[in-house]
Amino acid sequence: MASFKKCLRLLWSLRDLIILIGTPIVLCPLLVNGRSEAACAYVMLLVSVYWIAEVLPLTITALLPLFLFPIVGVMSAADTADAYTGDSIYFVFGSISISVTMVKWNLHKRIAYLTLLLMGMTAERILLAFMLVAFFLSMWMLDVATAIIMMPIAIAVAEQLNKENTEKGNTNTSKKVSYVIANPDAKTEGETVPPENFVSIKDGAEVEPQYDKPDRICKSFLLGIAYSSSMGGAATLVGTNHVIYMKEYVDETYNTHVLSFTSWMAVAVPCQLICIFIGWLWLQWLFLDLSMRCSKCCSDKDTAKQTRMNSYIRKELEALGPVRWAEGSVIVLFVFALAVWFTADPVIFTGWMSLDKNEYVSITTASICLPILLFILPADPFEAYRKFKKDVRKKFEWETLMDIGTMHTKYPWMVVFLFLGCVFSLGRSAKVSGLSSWLADQLIDLESLDPWLIVLIFTSAIALLCECLGNTSVVIIALPILSDLAHDMEVNPMYFIAPVVLSASFAFMLPVASGPNIVAYSYKKLHVKDMAKTGLLMNIICIFIVNVSTHTLCVWVFDIYTYPEWAPKRIMNTTTPIVTNTTVL
Repeated sequence: MASFKKCLRLLWSLRDLIILIGTPIVLCPLLVNGRSEAACAYVMLLVSVYWIAEVLPLTITALLPLFLFPIVGVMSAADTADAYTGDSIYFVFGSISISVTMVKWNLHKRIAYLTLLLMGMTAERILLAFMLVAFFLSMWMLDVATAIIMMPIAIAVAEQLNKENTEKGNTNTSKKVSYVIANPDAKTEGETVPPENFVSIKDGAEVEPQYDKPDRICKSFLLGIAYSSSMGGAATLVGTNHVIYMKEYVDETYNTHVLSFTSWMAVAVPCQLICIFIGWLWLQWLFLDLSMRCSKCCSDKDTAKQTRMNSYIRKELEALGPVRWAEGSVIVLFVFALAVWFTADPVIFTGWMSLDKNEYVSITTASICLPILLFILPADPFEAYRKFKKDVRKKFEWETLMDIGTMHTKYPWMVVFLFLGCVFSLGRSAKVSGLSSWLADQLIDLESLDPWLIVLIFTSAIALLCECLGNTSVVIIALPILSDLAHDMEVNPMYFIAPVVLSASFAFMLPVASGPNIVAYSYKKLHVKDMAKTGLLMNIICIFIVNVSTHTLCVWVFDIYTYPEWAPKRIMNTTTPIVTNTTVL
């Protein structure tokens, strides 16, 4: 038995090497028959396993399709490399640059603290404030980045709240009745004390009251930010990888601008906000004793405690100093970016993209303007002028809103470039190799079902698969399948695509399910059972809300009950031979 345990420990210590070498060997049968669909599946499964297990650096794993697709005969090297320079990658770079600039000038902290002051100083209101701020920020920067910059702030506030609770517990301890137990088997006599107010009873021991565990507030904050970051990332076209891939896939497959910033947000934002509100109530119920407060009609309010928390938040806000020129400039550029994105190709009026008859200009053209301006505009023009005025013989220099050093240290943008390029190449290979068509043929029996039932099945299945495989990998495989299925059924492709992509952001149960979950779990304040218990009901409720939104908001925005002109027409296969007119001699 001891040798068996020793063997298991050895295997566990060598797990990275075993996965690195064993995975391509185990998957080798897919390459035996020589079919391009199987070869494509080989590369996709290999990359997915390496992503999940993290046996290689993310950038190196992202380069594997460039090496493997030409070798196994799925795509040429030129076609594979072309996916790494997709239009959507540079569109995301504009969003990344503005978000990194916010972090550089601590604008995200100012937004968070001002929101806390606005919402109130109770734990449940602070939780809602953090969730709303995380939701808003993740709409414009990647969800993982939002979780990384917001969770340290939330932990600091949670520690301050726990400190207040501890002080309150210490002052109330003297008011409690002390009990001495003469016989451990005998019941406690005297005044009844609720069990949660004492920890243990020993011979001759004094009963000490136990208050809410300090980690409960911190757990609610971490999970709330993780959930909001994931849902906010799916609310825009630049917030998370699988939505970015959806945009690229729809544009490339259908050569249409049906999926614009405005149209997607009209569907995603209301849906995700409802999910966030329900998540806020659910986190309160689990961690902040919502049921107890509701039974008391919220009458127990500690004004002194709220005043001390208010003073703490104001002190942190004052430490940031007054609003600087750089922060104002970033806000102006951010508003400018929003205006450009919203007016590019809106639903309700003609956008500026339609003015270019040659279609040379796209939304990426406007987005790439942001980093250019950030590297040109001064952070403080008055300070630069004062320095130059002191010695006019020196070269006139100024600190810009963004510098290349900060861009490298604050955000690994090259990793994002390679990762998105890998995602796009995997998606393109599924279509080129015929893997998506083959998988769609295996689901031919689903065509007999009503579309609303197919949506319910796929949204549930996608949310479940994302818990283990990651949302980006699952969406890469699912979108081509759903498109082919929609074409065969002559159903609007957005009927299937929109809800499935939204449901991919509802991976709440496991640490590996999403980037924000990984960040939350890394602080070692959450157990897997905490995430599983909290995320299960969240998944069920959010899937229900997505299905309702599909048959309300999507009907208005995408007209999902009508088969669009931009979608390919169904080609009926027939086995009837073609007979030509012949003359029999």
